[in-house]
Amino acid sequence: MREKKNEHEIQKLEYRALKSYKIIKIFESEIHSEKVSNFLKKQKYIPFETIEKILKSSKEKKLPVANIMLHKNSNQIVGFVGTLFSVKKINNAHYYYCNIHSWIVSKNHRLFSFFLISDVLKKEINLTAFTPVYTLKGLLNKLGFEKKIINEKFYLNLFPYSFKKKSLLILKDGNENNLINIIFKHDQKIEKVSIIGNIVKKKGFKVFKLLFSDNQNFFKENHIEILNYISKKYKIYLFCEYFNDQKDATLPFVNLLQFIKKRDIFLKSSINIDKFAILNSDLAF
Repeated sequence: MREKKNEHEIQKLEYRALKSYKIIKIFESEIHSEKVSNFLKKQKYIPFETIEKILKSSKEKKLPVANIMLHKNSNQIVGFVGTLFSVKKINNAHYYYCNIHSWIVSKNHRLFSFFLISDVLKKEINLTAFTPVYTLKGLLNKLGFEKKIINEKFYLNLFPYSFKKKSLLILKDGNENNLINIIFKHDQKIEKVSIIGNIVKKKGFKVFKLLFSDNQNFFKENHIEILNYISKKYKIYLFCEYFNDQKDATLPFVNLLQFIKKRDIFLKSSINIDKFAILNSDLAF
């Protein structure tokens, strides 16, 4: 009953929004257009450089990276939301994912904030919104998003130069679209692991965010050498990852060198979104 009431309220607001606003899709090449960059640089909520980094991390170049809301009377931008799309093939079917981020609306127009994502809400797209600001949580609930609580784990690698063992070979170590991809291999075994992560700043500290490992057993067995390599190569000693249960965590479980905090994520999906899509939907932060 409550869901129908919320849906009815949104429909009424959308009817009103259509009279005063229009939504325009923005592609990566349009990020630096005068109108868009001016709006983003004038707002004080998220640094323009941070938003730019997220938008440029999109691998789906043919899909929009943002929606802007234009006021029809003034022809000025009054709202912006980042839309980080990805496409995954599961059992020969293609599924679209979209992480909603950097949701910014001018104060006098916030009643119609939802209008920025009304188009994606109507499509078969699996949506995620990672740790939204408090004022948006109620709106996401009204729009039919489900709240989940996940864990963010930080691990401090204190002594990367004290461990001399070198049993791993580096097959690849490259940086593309703000993502670091490293492939390790045993020097005498066939087994290997691919690690994807990125370097972010949290509270002023550089952190290597571990986004994906395709061989957790290999990683856990060789975590000291792997983390030491990353620490030495990138001058980073703090690592983090997201997980649902401790058994799913990739980083080592050491009480004295780690701390864990809870994070909120909101989902709206017609299928079960896989762990990688849920836990790393804030890919470039």
